[in-house]
Amino acid sequence: MPGLSITDLPWPTEANRIDLLARGFETEQDAASEDTLRARAVRAQVAKHGGEWGDRAALLADLLDPNLRSELPVTLASSRCFRDQRIRVLSELLRLLNESEADRSSLVRADVVKPKLACDVFDLQDCDPNRIFSEFRADLLRVAPANTKKGSAERAVKRKGFLLAAVHGEFDPTAEIYQPHFHVAATQDYVDLVDRLRNLKGYRPTELVRTPVRITRDIYNLPGAITYLLKSYWPQRPFLPLGSDGALKRPRTHQRIDEPFHTEVLMWLDRCDLSDLVLLMGIRVGKNGLTTTNK
Repeated sequence: MPGLSITDLPWPTEANRIDLLARGFETEQDAASEDTLRARAVRAQVAKHGGEWGDRAALLADLLDPNLRSELPVTLASSRCFRDQRIRVLSELLRLLNESEADRSSLVRADVVKPKLACDVFDLQDCDPNRIFSEFRADLLRVAPANTKKGSAERAVKRKGFLLAAVHGEFDPTAEIYQPHFHVAATQDYVDLVDRLRNLKGYRPTELVRTPVRITRDIYNLPGAITYLLKSYWPQRPFLPLGSDGALKRPRTHQRIDEPFHTEVLMWLDRCDLSDLVLLMGIRVGKNGLTTTNK
């Protein structure tokens, strides 16, 4: 019998409802309005682009449109669907942290970028999230310290704590590239693994990615910090030469991705299941929700 996945998490109790505890969490009406806007924008692109791409985009627009479907669409391209999944996953994570002082006190939040994962506008649909996560997990295990016993081969240390990572992305309209990256929550021994990624060549700074591994260690607002891990949209953030030195810098404010590049993101999300976008290490989905595996 196959095991449970991240999509099988139960609806949380009110005490852990992240949407009730975190300021600014999107409401049902917010999500419905966003789906209406997305459906309208996708249809505008269908009118400009025909062929097989246009046919797939038209089907997606109808799936997103709340005026055509009042029920929750089963696609991560929908803000309503993603909101439902965010509430389930992030509320469970909050519960898990609140039940363990060791995990809660050691929690860090990290943004991790592997520059070579960037892809241009023609390659996004070929970007396999399973390959991205397999590579990321392998990198974490590669930097893990080993426990060497006399007369035996190296064996991985039994780690305390856990790690949850979610794929997110940004679009740079200047270079016309998408940059997938990871939003990470790590506790106890897994914090050290994220720290050690800086030692790998693939996580060295580049002209466009100045800080590939950014870790926030002081977390004062736990519900608010958790909401950052799993987002239902990709923003547009161009690299612009700002200042007297002409250095490439990034604006702090996020923008909606220009079309047709935003529709491409929605079509990519439509192909994904949440289990494709979330990596769990040290925790798993049990019949009662998330549970640690290091007991």
